[in-house]
Amino acid sequence: MTQLIMGKSETYETTLPELNPTYRLLLGPGPCNVDPRILRIASAPQLGHIDPEFFELLEETTQLLRRVFQTKNEMTLCVSGSGFSGAEAVLCNLLQEGDTVIAGSLGFFSGQIVEISERCGAKVISLETQPGQPLDPEILEQTFRDHPETKIFATAIAETSTGLWQPLEELETCTELLSRLAKTTPLLERRSCLPSYSLQ
Repeated sequence: MTQLIMGKSETYETTLPELNPTYRLLLGPGPCNVDPRILRIASAPQLGHIDPEFFELLEETTQLLRRVFQTKNEMTLCVSGSGFSGAEAVLCNLLQEGDTVIAGSLGFFSGQIVEISERCGAKVISLETQPGQPLDPEILEQTFRDHPETKIFATAIAETSTGLWQPLEELETCTELLSRLAKTTPLLERRSCLPSYSLQ
């Protein structure tokens, strides 16, 4: 490689080797091993974001997402970003400054709900639990009663930072109570447990 610096030409003999990481079997909640089919399509020619073929692929993907989420809602969207970017997109679009949010902060990732909501200017009531412990339904119900103006209740179902699985059955009576007390939207972040948790 030759580089021109302040009128002088310098040649460097060093070259960088090709990136060739060693194979690893990944068994954690993420990252995980990628299916060979996905790796093949990742090496296919790229399409622009306004290419007609891209829109066709996007529509096919949203149809598949509706099947996975068991919904016919036409507003089912693909969000291009990291795992939590979907939750951030929802919160930033639903919250206005001064709105009240009850956030189940069960660990690092569900704790991001608190941070995002605060950045939106919301009043956040954070229900923090001990690592690995689910939300206490009685505390949640009392919080609903204390804050009938609550617009959103948000938490994670699977908190991968602690390995917690939040049992939703115990919270159903609370969310029903909340919907009676105020017009509240429950938001459940569930990307890491989608294949293993029934939506019924």
